[in-house]
Amino acid sequence: MRPRRRSRLEILYLILKSCEKGVSKTQITYDARINFRISMQYLDLLEERNLVQTQRVGDRSIYKLTEKGSLLLHHLEEAVKLLQADIIPQPGGTSTEG
Repeated sequence: MRPRRRSRLEILYLILKSCEKGVSKTQITYDARINFRISMQYLDLLEERNLVQTQRVGDRSIYKLTEKGSLLLHHLEEAVKLLQADIIPQPGGTSTEG
């Protein structure tokens, strides 16, 4: 059986959750389970909306949540709790939806 296709919101959530700890593009790609090209499209969108910011650490770029990004992540987590639904998995986890 084919795995279900994830929603854009679910992918955005996984990227925001990953950026919470300050990570590289590669780690975001792994955490969100998407390819590099797609991760760059999402990161560009999130940067345009001032939800994540890039910081240079040596020769690497690290992505971190802005205050606005942290607030959005908190609201997404609260919405899932209110719906009492496990529709957004934790990075590296699996969903019970199918």
